[in-house]
Amino acid sequence: MKDHSNLMRVQLTEIKRLISKTEKSIKKLDKLPQGKLSIKSSHGYAQYYYQAPSSSVKKYLPISEKNKYAHLTQLEYEKNVLKQLQKQEKALDQFLSCYDVNSIARVYEKVCKAKQDLITPIEPTDQELAKAWMQEHPGMQNPFPEPGKYLTERGELVRSKSEKILADEFYKNGIPYQYEPLLILNDYQTFYPDFILLNLKERKSQYWEHLGLLDDPEYAKNQFLKIQAYERNGITLGDNLILSMETTEDSLDISFLREKIRKIFF
Repeated sequence: MKDHSNLMRVQLTEIKRLISKTEKSIKKLDKLPQGKLSIKSSHGYAQYYYQAPSSSVKKYLPISEKNKYAHLTQLEYEKNVLKQLQKQEKALDQFLSCYDVNSIARVYEKVCKAKQDLITPIEPTDQELAKAWMQEHPGMQNPFPEPGKYLTERGELVRSKSEKILADEFYKNGIPYQYEPLLILNDYQTFYPDFILLNLKERKSQYWEHLGLLDDPEYAKNQFLKIQAYERNGITLGDNLILSMETTEDSLDISFLREKIRKIFF
């Protein structure tokens, strides 16, 4: 089952930001003259009345003076907004404290192997999903004659040191991947992306292209055209296409790479 906790944490962060913003605004509004602004309707027109804190008398306000006390309506609005924000913050905090998307998978995992053989899980486990995905997305499909010369920890040969670094990071982090799968786009163009990966958290496939010679104008142009073709066919940056880059002088930043993998896949 797809884990939505990160999305909810993003929402919670946004709510906390709005709470802070609203509290600061309320403090400023509290420093202005207080009282109560009320509005009545007469013959289809609004009539404004102001009541001072120490008075029981409502003073009629000409239209020209209504904005003088507009902050009172703003203050009332913001206090009501703050109550709702705090209510949502509490609800999300409570939900996240007990939300555990993996609890369903653990029900199956706790059953003995003999019983597991008799059960069809409601949702496939990560291991079952990865196994089926690997079979559906074979790697090493590029017929390009130059053989790979860098051996990865998983045991395949890739064409560059950076591709080996990438493959080894995927492998160490338990991310299912295939090297150079066949990709036929809707317009029948054929490509062999550097990697296809299974994002177990998002339950979707993502392509990873490493652009290793971006200081070469011809290479950069060809990569641009390839990415343009991807996006025309629904493979877009920020969704199912991931890029890493380097030049001959600026090599792959491994610490940044690891952080990128953590954010996307965990």
